[in-house]
Amino acid sequence: MTLTPMDAAGRALAVAAASAARGRRAVVKADLKAGRLRLGDVFELAGTDPIVARMGVPGLLAALPRIGPVRAGELMAEVGIAANRRVGGLGVGQRQELLRLVG
Repeated sequence: MTLTPMDAAGRALAVAAASAARGRRAVVKADLKAGRLRLGDVFELAGTDPIVARMGVPGLLAALPRIGPVRAGELMAEVGIAANRRVGGLGVGQRQELLRLVG
């Protein structure tokens, strides 16, 4: 696969967009950890915010209080979610099961 060449202005725009997306995802994770957001709130946000929809599920679960990377992996395995799954790619049943397990 060949990448199309990008001029300096296009590269600067891409870098700024990627930085803004990382910042948005960091805010969502911090809000989860602080209890300002619940997991169900993030699922709702994913329906309208494409940046939130592209968050990885393992990182999202690990951002929850009392859940680290190992527990996040266990939860995903229990529900049958692949390790590379994004929030926007979760099915309704998977979301409901995560909400039931996490609370």
